[in-house]
Amino acid sequence: MALANIYQRIPKRYIFSVLAFFGMFNASMLRSNLSIAVVEIITPRVEITSNNTTRIIPAVHNWSTTTQGYILSSFFFTYTAVQVPLGFLATRFGGRIFFGGSIGLCAFVSLFTPLCVRSGSTALILLRLLEGFCLSSVYPSLHVVWSIWAPKTDKSKMASLAFSGVYCGAFFIMLTGGAIAADWSWEWVFYLPGLSALSWT
Repeated sequence: MALANIYQRIPKRYIFSVLAFFGMFNASMLRSNLSIAVVEIITPRVEITSNNTTRIIPAVHNWSTTTQGYILSSFFFTYTAVQVPLGFLATRFGGRIFFGGSIGLCAFVSLFTPLCVRSGSTALILLRLLEGFCLSSVYPSLHVVWSIWAPKTDKSKMASLAFSGVYCGAFFIMLTGGAIAADWSWEWVFYLPGLSALSWT
């Protein structure tokens, strides 16, 4: 049986469920990656050179715990503030557009995170506020889609599959983010999830 025939036989709501899983997976990585990278940003590194001398590379920033708290929490100020109005807009204009568009826009914006980190805490806070705004429509828009696409008998299975992407994405970035920051650089903790989410979009 040809691959095209198999694709035609699969109900489109199941294909959307798998796509929604990976969408939530990417959204979760975009939301959680700064929690991993901030450790590398504020910690000086010790490097051993080829002639066995030790060189200390200073931290990118020496942010206080208060500043780190503002930076890490800034995402959630806009994330929680506009979910209800964006849910109404998703109902009016279509959840699919808001779901895919918000992840794609946040992925694009997150690629500028290393630039904002180097510019200072204010630029990073503003960027995180924008990212929170971008991702705030993910949950309401996906619920709009399920209310239209999912029959009552399949709704719980489809929603469970899609929303499990949140936990898998957080688990994946927590598992690999430290290794990425240590082996490559902390910038790639933002570049890889951003590129992954853009390719998904």
